[in-house]
Amino acid sequence: MTDDTHLSVRGSIRCARLSLALVALIVFVTTVPTLAVGQSDPAISIKTEPTVAGETATTSVVLTSVPNGLAGYQIELAVDDRGVARFENASYPDRFGLTTDPVISSDGGTVTLEAADLDGQIEPGASDVTLATVQLSGVDSGETRVTVASSQLDGDGGGVVEPA
Repeated sequence: MTDDTHLSVRGSIRCARLSLALVALIVFVTTVPTLAVGQSDPAISIKTEPTVAGETATTSVVLTSVPNGLAGYQIELAVDDRGVARFENASYPDRFGLTTDPVISSDGGTVTLEAADLDGQIEPGASDVTLATVQLSGVDSGETRVTVASSQLDGDGGGVVEPA
C-alpha cells in the first residue's frame, strides 16, 4: 500500500451579501494513482465537497474493489498540516458487525478506523465499499495531504487485500 491518497484544501475568498468576505476552503481528495475504467485493483478513495473555515465536511472512506471479499480492516489516516484541516469525528456503516470506536488523536491529526464484516455482507467482487465516514474540520486556508499512514485489510478466507 502506498501513501498516495491525499487531501487538498485550497483557500479562496467567498463574498457574501453586503460584501463580507469569508475564507473558504475547497477540499479535494483524490486517489493516486488514478484507476483506469474497468480496472479491478483495490484502492482507498476519499472525496469531499468544499467547506468553509470553521465548518466540517463529511466524506466517505471507500475501498474501490474487493476481489476476494472483505473480512475486516484497520486503517490509520493522517492529516499532514493540522493548521489547515483536522479530523473531528468518524463512524462506520451498519453492515459491519464488529467495530472499534474510531480513535482521533488529541490534535485531530490522525484517525484510526477498525471494523470487521462478521456476516459476510461484503462479498467477493464488491466495488465502492464504504469503510467509514469521517468528518474533517477546516481550520484555515491552505493545502494539506491526507495519507494512509498504515493499513491492514483482510479478505474473506484470510487473504490480504492490498490497495494501490
